[in-house]
Amino acid sequence: MRTVIIILLCMVAGCIMPGKAKADPPAFVFENTDGQIIVKASGVSLSEFLKEASLRTSTPIHVVEGSDFPVTIDGRFSSLEHLLGQVCESLAVVYERREDGGFRIVRAEAYPRDGASNTIPPDSGPPYEGELSGGSDAVGFSPTPTKGSISSKASGLDNRITRPSSQAQTGDPRQAEGRPFYQPGQLLVKFTPGADSSKMKALHASIGSRVLRVVHDSRIHQVALPEGAEMLTAIKAYKASPIVEKVGRNFLRYPLGIVPNDARFSEQWALKSVRAPDAWSITTGSPDVIVAVIGTGVDYKHPDLAANIWTNAEELHGEPGVDDDGNGFVDDIYGWDFAGKRADVYDDGTPEPMDVFGHGTQVAGIIGAVGDNGVGIAGVCWCTNILPLKVLADDSETMKMSDIIAAIDYAIAAGARIVNCSFGGTDLNINPDGTMNDGTDNLEWEAFSRLRDAGVLAVCAAGNRGMDNDQKPLYPASYRLDNIISVAWQAEKGGLSINSNYGKNSVHLAAPGEKVLSTASNTGLTGGWKVPLDDDALYVLMSGTSAATPHVSGAAALIYSIHPSMDYSQARAAILGSVKPFPSSTDREKIFSGGTLDVFGALRFLGFLKGDVNLDGRVDAFDSVLLLRYAAGLVELNDLQKQNGNLTGHEDDDDVGVPDAVQILRFLSGAPGEQAQ
Repeated sequence: MRTVIIILLCMVAGCIMPGKAKADPPAFVFENTDGQIIVKASGVSLSEFLKEASLRTSTPIHVVEGSDFPVTIDGRFSSLEHLLGQVCESLAVVYERREDGGFRIVRAEAYPRDGASNTIPPDSGPPYEGELSGGSDAVGFSPTPTKGSISSKASGLDNRITRPSSQAQTGDPRQAEGRPFYQPGQLLVKFTPGADSSKMKALHASIGSRVLRVVHDSRIHQVALPEGAEMLTAIKAYKASPIVEKVGRNFLRYPLGIVPNDARFSEQWALKSVRAPDAWSITTGSPDVIVAVIGTGVDYKHPDLAANIWTNAEELHGEPGVDDDGNGFVDDIYGWDFAGKRADVYDDGTPEPMDVFGHGTQVAGIIGAVGDNGVGIAGVCWCTNILPLKVLADDSETMKMSDIIAAIDYAIAAGARIVNCSFGGTDLNINPDGTMNDGTDNLEWEAFSRLRDAGVLAVCAAGNRGMDNDQKPLYPASYRLDNIISVAWQAEKGGLSINSNYGKNSVHLAAPGEKVLSTASNTGLTGGWKVPLDDDALYVLMSGTSAATPHVSGAAALIYSIHPSMDYSQARAAILGSVKPFPSSTDREKIFSGGTLDVFGALRFLGFLKGDVNLDGRVDAFDSVLLLRYAAGLVELNDLQKQNGNLTGHEDDDDVGVPDAVQILRFLSGAPGEQAQ
């Protein structure tokens, strides 16, 4: 369980300010029900109020000496953090990450203002009244804003609006898909015709916002609010100006996830789980990306696969019985069969990698069944080049290492970018001296090393026995090579299947592997006889890590389709760095990445790898600071695009620079969380 310390700095403008002491006896109401905190306090000292808050919420709150001045509060608050942030000038909060991925406060320190700032002259400003929106970290959070009036002496700092912020609380309602409705921290302000530009500038300055863009003949300004500013309060401040015609949030619109017209797409729960439809709005693949499927062969004549099967043009249009391309394989039009018809007869293989077992055809369909063709299903990657490499004899149920090695070398020579290995086995991991080995002394390991040297990503099944691969390795998934991704099996309900192998160090992520609909081999269904089948018989459900693995191969194919020069390490980082965490902490602890495949997230991660962390099309100081925030654990990957890099909160600091980086470095080093200067 990770403990996160977040320093909340509230500069008291727009927050609850100390009110005048009243002659009447203090009234105090503090209710903590239904995920909301209701407070009514009149003339109560801040120290007494915070002690009561500590008692009512069972949260240790240390009040620094000198905080004894009266406050008047009347309102609803979405969380303890929200409440504390409103009544304190500065606040140090220690969070603990919950098992569900949220945060809870385990300790807080409240600081008073220094010296003279504790005694503000009477009537220095009107009472503050505003709307407060709930925080998303609160239990029972509702996105509906809650009203509350907060009576206090105002700060006299114009209309500048600030409030504490944290990565645990965004306060922004979200759509059903988990996407924000609007751009956090931004507003669109439309000024009246003929409004004076100097008055526009003065209004922005009084609120603390900065202009990002001027739209439509200079009348519409896209503005960024100060870090942590309350949007409803800012909207109210703009609306109060006579030169503002309209003001509102910068609502977001999303590319609609592409829904293919394949007849049985509605049955493909796995594609929705990995967010493939969202990824298809970016790319559906490229025929330039070759994915080698090593296994039982592929039914390369299947109507939902034929258009995506690798074809050797020189052999296709060459002379039968002649090695037209000179690669040592005669008539290898659609790949090669390295195992032959019979396992006990060595015949150098055949040019027909037809699948009679069915397994390889199912794998190929998950990777790259042709999408949006009105037939059957869609693969993760609609448009790719599947290279069938058969290493299982027609009368056998086992694959020989010698055939696997030969297939690997063929894949390298053919220019494959990805090799899918939905197979595996254990070795006698005992050296002659009795010590255990890690598989690096066998020839198969050398072959996978050659894949690495050639820049080929190997995606391998982790196994289906519910065993720990850290303790009992399964190969090739457990080879310690950085071009290998070992894939576990995600159940339909989202957790790790009890039948899936796992390994905190050796199994990298999970992908859907339960009842996955895919293509079936015509030959395999009919025992080798060519019998006409109806369309429904050409598809079958598949379960296991063999079904999970091709989802990852398909994701890699999509990555390479838009970034053909990207190397395997970058593709691997995008896939592993964008996983969706398992709901269960137990499952998270069993897998290296702690989560499941997110194809759309992997494509978004590509900008992160190239330095454009917030995906705004530029690599600049914002990206550097956001990267530090991510490294510090202060922000999750999927939230990076919504973050503002200006951490110091300086009123005159619209830019991101060294002070903001220093703020994070101080956090990482364990230094006191003071504001960077």
